[in-house]
Parts: sequence; structure tokens; C-alpha cells
Amino acid sequence: MSEETTRAEKIHFAVPRRYPEPKRLDRYLCGRYPQHSRALFQKLIRTGAVLVNGRSSKPAYIVQEGDLIDIELPAAEADVIQPEPIPLDVLFEDENIIVLNKPAGIVVHPARGHMTGTIANALRWHTRELSTVGGLYKPGIVHRLDKDTTGVLLAAKNDAAHRHLGRQFEKRRVEKEYLAVVRGDLEFDSDVIDRPLGRHAHDRTRMAVRQDGRQSESFYEVIERFGGYCYVRIAPKTGRTHQIRVHLTSLGHPVVGDREYRGPVPTWRSLGLEPEHPTEDLDSPIIARQALHARRIRFFYPMTDRRMEFTAPLPEDFERLLRALRRTVEKKGNG
Repeated sequence: MSEETTRAEKIHFAVPRRYPEPKRLDRYLCGRYPQHSRALFQKLIRTGAVLVNGRSSKPAYIVQEGDLIDIELPAAEADVIQPEPIPLDVLFEDENIIVLNKPAGIVVHPARGHMTGTIANALRWHTRELSTVGGLYKPGIVHRLDKDTTGVLLAAKNDAAHRHLGRQFEKRRVEKEYLAVVRGDLEFDSDVIDRPLGRHAHDRTRMAVRQDGRQSESFYEVIERFGGYCYVRIAPKTGRTHQIRVHLTSLGHPVVGDREYRGPVPTWRSLGLEPEHPTEDLDSPIIARQALHARRIRFFYPMTDRRMEFTAPLPEDFERLLRALRRTVEKKGNG
């Protein structure tokens, strides 16, 4: 067993901002590092493996803006991210950053239930030069996309670049644009969804609109209407978990294919169309995952502050859904 797989992982960071609601130290750390249990953090705090401003603390301590947190996580061989030869679609790479076009069906970083086969494992195979700011489980990972969301994903190759990008996300200087297909006809051609989000009361893996949740804001614009479905552009102003999916669902217009939030799964039969390929039957899903794509990201390049922008093309399953919906419009027009 190598030294890398046996040594403890040491993490040092400052609490970046004041939070609108009080946050216990154990809950704050669990939220920041969800791959670890709250029970583990409570144990580490009580044994002095977590220091706040250089002193031992208690799990119930309320974190404050500017608090300096030191954590010593026990590392085990199974905890170290193993390189895996998973193909990456690299849009851009230099000595500081990597910009990827993430495919559907792959988790960004390991967590309980997904310890291998992630983007982080693929990055480890691609290069050993990755930032460590995110901790042992997130080498290079600056932000994340859901498993079945496709599109632009940004990673950092060193800690200086990671911190620079992290501050941009924290201060909302990063601009992200998503594309989605939703069920139903949105009432307005464009609007702002400003609804607070928090964990679902009965299912902690899901999010929900909650009055005691965190302020969350998304701007949307309808690109195309199909009579029963809309193709939309969304710009999230905040970066909450499942934000776009929950915001659209809260309007009564869930993302197509999003089974977790009751999004419909259109088939050729449900749209009244013949399949595109003879190998498919009428009940084949036209898209087998949520129709959500991170199309564009704009940010300032670390160290130089030069503005950069990257886009990712729509994947084939998303394009196929749009082709099918356009066929329904043509069919109605000719009927």
C-alpha cells in the first residue's frame, strides 16, 4: 500500500459567506462534503480532527463568515479516486483548466453508491494535474451536473485556478445557460422563477420549493412551442441542487424524461408518430433521460480575468426529441 493511500487527507478553508439561516458545524461540513456522513463529522469534531480558528469545537457550533476550518480526514485505500480509462470529450484544455462536454448517464464525482465510473475517475486517468481544493473525492471538480444532464463542465488543474473559479461561482460571476424541453405550454414567453428551494420533507434525495429554503432564481425564455411541449432556454442565477428541474416542475411544467420530478417520457405512440428507425417500436421512449443540456458557460479565466465562453452541441437524443416534436406540429398543420 502506497503512502498516498494511507496518509490522512488534510483540508483547510475559510467559510466564504454569511448564511441566511444558522448552520451547525456538523451539518455544514456534511453539506459541503456529502460523500461523508454527518455521523463521521460529529466523530471527527469530538475527537479534535476538526478545528475552527485553530481550536477544537462542538458539532452544534454555528459557523460564521470567515471561520477558518481545518479537517483531518482518515484516508483509506478504497477512498482514493482510482484512474479509469473513461473517454472524455474535451472542449478545451491548458495548464490551468479543462472544459468538458459531459455525456448523459455518468456521475461527476464519487458519492455513496457511485464510487467508480465517474468524471472524477476519468479525469484522474486523463491527467494527474488536478486541484485538491474540493477534497479527496473531487479532484479538479469545480461544479457539477446531474447524472443525466449533458453539456459543459468545468474542471481545474491546480488549486490557484480552482480558488479563482470558486470565487466566481460564489459571487455569481459565472453565467450558465441550459436548454430543456418541458411538458405543457408555458404561460409566458419569458419570466423569472424566484422560489426558495430546500430538501424535500420526506425524501432527502429530492429538492422542493420551501418557504424556509434558500433563495433561488432562474430566468427562462421559450425558444419554440409544439402544442403540449415547449423548448426553453434557462439561465440559473443561483446554483442550487436540482434548481432548474424543481423550478420548472413548480410551474407545472416538468422537464421531459425527468422521472424523479414527474416529467413525462414521450414515446412514438404518445406523439402519434412512426418511429425514426425500424428497430424501434411504437412504445420506445424518444428520450430515455431528462431533456436538460448545459449548453453554454461564461467565466473569467483564472489569473488573467480574460472572459471566456464555451458551448456544447446538443446530444443526439435531445436532437431526436426536437425532430419528433417538430413532426407533430407538421402533422397537425397538414391534418
